Amino acid sequence: MAFHGTPSASVLKIAATASQLEMENEFLDSGLPDDHERIVVDTNVIVSALVFGGLPRQVIDLVARGTCEMYFSPPIREEIERVLEKKFGWDRKEIETRVEFLFSWGTEIHPRNPLAVIKDDPDDDRILECALAAHAQTIISGDKHLLRLGSFQSIAICTPRQFLSTRAQSARKQEKK
Repeated sequence: MAFHGTPSASVLKIAATASQLEMENEFLDSGLPDDHERIVVDTNVIVSALVFGGLPRQVIDLVARGTCEMYFSPPIREEIERVLEKKFGWDRKEIETRVEFLFSWGTEIHPRNPLAVIKDDPDDDRILECALAAHAQTIISGDKHLLRLGSFQSIAICTPRQFLSTRAQSARKQEKK
């Protein structure tokens, strides 16, 4: 497997097993809400998690630990693969390995109802279609077109920071009970 450039620690760490992630982040597990929120993670957040880490990686860590149910569709997967190859120069074998591992934590859905909501960027409609088909509660995105909506048909749309903050607040409330 070859990268163009050196893989970040976050990219290497994403290959850790779920049990290793639990051990590394044990302090989080006890404070997370018990409900398994259904989420769709936008391609820009997934690419950021794989390439840079940070808050997007923390969202993926929640999925890896099973505290959220992540849903994706073939168009989302294809866009991630395209961006990793074209924009970041990853080779096909590395992309397939990383993306397959990442999506092993999620559920693939095949939306049947095409949407035309985001006129400025119709590709963003694929995220909305997936979220509707998955009956998701939240879309996590860094995309300005989606974030501008705020919500769509009762599905919250927020940044990774907002999502993590909301989950942390819920955990603190549960601790007080």
